[in-house]
Amino acid sequence: MSTSPETTIAGALTPHHDRCFVCGPCSPAQVELDLRCPGEEGIVGDVVLDARHQGVPGIAHGGAIAAVVDEIAGSVLTRLGVRFVTASLTTTYHAPVMTGERLTCSAWIESTVGRKRTVVVELAGAAGRVVTGRALCVDVPEEHFTRLGLGSEVTDLFGR
Repeated sequence: MSTSPETTIAGALTPHHDRCFVCGPCSPAQVELDLRCPGEEGIVGDVVLDARHQGVPGIAHGGAIAAVVDEIAGSVLTRLGVRFVTASLTTTYHAPVMTGERLTCSAWIESTVGRKRTVVVELAGAAGRVVTGRALCVDVPEEHFTRLGLGSEVTDLFGR
């Protein structure tokens, strides 16, 4: 299993590890996710949820969408080398997300107060915005993970 930090290759973000539930190539639930770095902060990209991610036939499951929002928000921080955990996640569904529909995404840090960062994620389809998410992420020291018995396999993901 790869434990290299998420990296930028020609502006594209690669999966942060092989078995990540959302982006990992070894995950049976892997989402088609193409994230890019247009500049210093924030990311843009495309995402497609398929039949593996549906709730009712043809419509993506809200939990799968929330997992994608969390992944995208985390990617903003991971690419900056921030070691963090998601403290809360709010996902607002403006319209159904159809399976097979290519969505564009954008994400950026809205605010930073001490160790807390709020990351905003927007997903849009052909008809406009379908999902808005806000992740409250908290910076944590390496000891946060080692105290749980998790070693370098986890801490190396953050590139520190």
